[in-house]
This record gives sequence, C-alpha cells and structure tokens, in this order.
Amino acid sequence: MGSLLPQIRVGNIGTILEVTLTKPLDPSDPTGTRIPVDLTTSTNVSITIKKPDKTEFTNTATIKTPPGVDGVIQFIDSTGVFDQRGPWQIRGEVTFSGGNFFKGSWGSFNVAE
Repeated sequence: MGSLLPQIRVGNIGTILEVTLTKPLDPSDPTGTRIPVDLTTSTNVSITIKKPDKTEFTNTATIKTPPGVDGVIQFIDSTGVFDQRGPWQIRGEVTFSGGNFFKGSWGSFNVAE
C-alpha cells in the first residue's frame, strides 16, 4: 500500500523545495514567536542543500509569491540532485538591496530509495 504523503526519492526530478524565512517577533527573545521575513527589498534569494555525505550546494531560488511578504522562497530541481538516500538539510539565504546578507537555520528532510 502506498503512502499518501509526498516523499522525495533518489532519482526524482521536478521536486519543489520551499523554505519560509522567519525572524523573531521580539529580537530580545530569539526563541519566542517568529514572523516571516519580508523579502520585498531582497535582491537575491537562494537555497543551500546539504547531502547526507555533507556535500553542500547552493541553488538560485525564487520568491514563491512576489513581492515576498510571506517569506517563502522555492527551488525547483530540474537536474536530479537527489542522488543519495538518507537525511538531507536545507536552509534559505537572502541578500537585501542595502547589502545585508542573512542565512536561515538548517531544516531537515529525508530522501528515500
């Protein structure tokens, strides 16, 4: 019986990866409530992926719903990057028009056979 949940598998092409960039509502409480980063003035967004063997690569991403007030960016794999099974990591990165550059925290997902 198949699973109803989408699952990334080795060899998949066309997988859409989404990252929501967030920041603390109160900068003095970094573990408290988080809100989306407004990407309206961003000049570049990217997604870095770390394979199970710790190899990292960065992909140009796009803002899912411009102008990006919801903080969501995405990368569509068109080449078949998923070549290893196991735990993968992902994080978003953004550069703003003033030159500020920020890396998000690592999240994780699994790639199956």
